[in-house]
Amino acid sequence: MKEELRRIFKSKMLIATLVAVVILPLIYGGLYLWAFWDPYGKLNNLPIAIVNEDTCAYKSDKKDKKQYCFGQDLVDKLSDEKQMNWQFVDRKTAEEGLKDKKYYTLAVIPQNFSKNILSVDTDNPEQAKIEFQARQASNFMASKFSDSAFVKIKAALNEKISKEYFDNIFSETRDSIKDLQKATNGANDLVDGLIKAKDGSNDLYDGIDKANSGTVDLKRGLVSLHEGGEKLANGSNDALTGTNNLVSGMSTLNGGLISLSSGTSQLQTATDSLISGQTGVIGYINAYIMAHPEASASAELQTALSYANAVNGGLIQMKTGVVASNQGLTQLVVGSSALKNGLLNLSVGMSNLATGSASLRDNLSSAVDGGQSLISGLEKLKDGEKDLGDGLTDAKDGAVELRDKLSDSVAENIKKTNESKNAAQSEVMSKPVDIHDVSIDIVNNNGTGFAPYFIPLSLWVGGMAIFFLVDLEIKDKNKFKKFLPKLIMSSVVSIIQVIVLDFVLTRFLGLKVNHLLGFFSFSLWLGFCIMLIQLYLTLSLGLAGKFVGIVLLMLQLTSSAGSYPIETAPKFFQKVGPFLPMTYGVSAFRELISGDNMGIVVTDVKKILIFILINLAALTFDLLRKSKMIHFKKVWIKNTK
Repeated sequence: MKEELRRIFKSKMLIATLVAVVILPLIYGGLYLWAFWDPYGKLNNLPIAIVNEDTCAYKSDKKDKKQYCFGQDLVDKLSDEKQMNWQFVDRKTAEEGLKDKKYYTLAVIPQNFSKNILSVDTDNPEQAKIEFQARQASNFMASKFSDSAFVKIKAALNEKISKEYFDNIFSETRDSIKDLQKATNGANDLVDGLIKAKDGSNDLYDGIDKANSGTVDLKRGLVSLHEGGEKLANGSNDALTGTNNLVSGMSTLNGGLISLSSGTSQLQTATDSLISGQTGVIGYINAYIMAHPEASASAELQTALSYANAVNGGLIQMKTGVVASNQGLTQLVVGSSALKNGLLNLSVGMSNLATGSASLRDNLSSAVDGGQSLISGLEKLKDGEKDLGDGLTDAKDGAVELRDKLSDSVAENIKKTNESKNAAQSEVMSKPVDIHDVSIDIVNNNGTGFAPYFIPLSLWVGGMAIFFLVDLEIKDKNKFKKFLPKLIMSSVVSIIQVIVLDFVLTRFLGLKVNHLLGFFSFSLWLGFCIMLIQLYLTLSLGLAGKFVGIVLLMLQLTSSAGSYPIETAPKFFQKVGPFLPMTYGVSAFRELISGDNMGIVVTDVKKILIFILINLAALTFDLLRKSKMIHFKKVWIKNTK
């Protein structure tokens, strides 16, 4: 053992080989675990296209004016949760992105999404569906992740919407029970009202009977009143005649009074003249006495003067009486005229009274006839009221029955509703939202899903194994001449590997391939590329090249997106993957086996061609370099000798 250790530590190459052998499990395990440490924790990097075509809707209940947009609610929920890398785009962008591997999955929220969710309250409830379209050929595990995510979304939606359904049902049930209870209370009130109406009907019957009796008395009173009216009319006519006679007499009296007043005025004038004359006589006598003082002793003259003064005093008193009589007559004429006018007004009033009395007499006659009609009508009303009483009795019985039926209905409606409608509603309410899977480029099973990953892996391992068989040590100066047979041999072995692998997979394991010719052709193309890479590594680096080949295998296993989507891997592997051939091998095999996008295959073929050309150039350079080194070495040895 000591000798073996000495041998190893004496050679730098062996030391490097020892280090490589020691760290190889670390590289394999470390890289693999690092790449796939937590893919489920990085699902938020998976690009999923969401297309919202929902147009919102209103409930069938016109009282509810709220607009419901369940599609937008779902979009908002997805935006908040960030469970995956949701891309909210239109349908065309989503479908093109799915085909070009920009998105792993697309989901379409249809136009009638909200309408169908709200249809549970209608006679034709419909299940709302989300159109789910995965392209399994892009990445089998990504489609599984998407499936799982949308199953959770569907479950969450169903739980939320079902809760709203049942909350609504319970609310409507409570309202319905309240309404039925109100109806029952109303029926009770109706029964009470009809009972009171029946009692009122009985009172009405008694009142009508009393009214009928009072109407008979009314008729008798109207007859008596009619007779009194007849007498009043006759008396009014007699009073009118007497009033007219009185008016005529007053006219005559008024004329006499006016004449008397005129005579009195003339008497007053004459009296004034007498007084004036008598005053003159007295004045003459007094003047005479003053002129003839001796005459003052004459007894006759004094007697004459005394008589003259006495006459004058009488005339003055007479004048005063005439004036007073004249004033009295004037007032009497005025009063007589007023009395005459009053009698004229009385005559008009008596005329109106006579006319009114006649009208009253005629109307009382009509009232007597109306009283007879009223008696007849009350008799009919009495009969009708009896019928009303019978009808109210029937109505009361019907109201009692209504109350009882409503009470039964309240209890019954709590237990059951419309069975045919509930059958459809139950089906929708139990699963209001469903996923309508319209995935494309379906992968039939896990074997088919992982075949694009394991075929390049198998070809890589096979390429490494080829050079356990083919010896690449070339000591001859003309290395190209010796290299060509080895290249042909390696290519033949690679072709045989590919044919055997593809034949067994398609014929014995039952791998279904969409493009069989392309599948075999690309397998040969990739196998040749891998063989060239292994050839170059082994030829240029020898044993170290095999180690590098294993490291490259580890890198490709973790960066080619063969199992989990590359978005779930650390950034390092996402950066490395495009520089390794297995990435394009996995991509092309997915399209050839399960997909249909030949544009991707053509691109991948071109990428593999680049790797082939790079390796052919590297091999050529390495062979030229080694040929020159051998030539210089031989020249140096020859010159040294």
